[in-house]
Amino acid sequence: MADQFVTVSEDDLQGPIYIQIHRNYDDALTDLSDSNTSIKMKFRAKNSTTTLFDATLTKVQAGLGLLKFTWPTDGLDVTPGTFEGQVRVINGSSEEQTVLDTIIFQVLAVFADA
Repeated sequence: MADQFVTVSEDDLQGPIYIQIHRNYDDALTDLSDSNTSIKMKFRAKNSTTTLFDATLTKVQAGLGLLKFTWPTDGLDVTPGTFEGQVRVINGSSEEQTVLDTIIFQVLAVFADA
């Protein structure tokens, strides 16, 4: 999975974002079908060390590494700018594996009402 770029609007409740995880060394799809495996994404402003939220992703087609991310209610209640999401796979032993490529989010300002 190479860095992905997503553009959204501040304060919106965007539809879900679909993510597919591949192994970096051979580009094969990652099998996430083990029922004890969970996937989370940390969201923060770019160049910040403060995590704004940590969301659980839903398995859509786990055997093909396909996941769905749904924005938390206040997830886009942020100042417009560049943000990043880091996906982590947690196995049944609570061991975490970080997906090396991040998702870059460009949050745009909405136009003011006339």
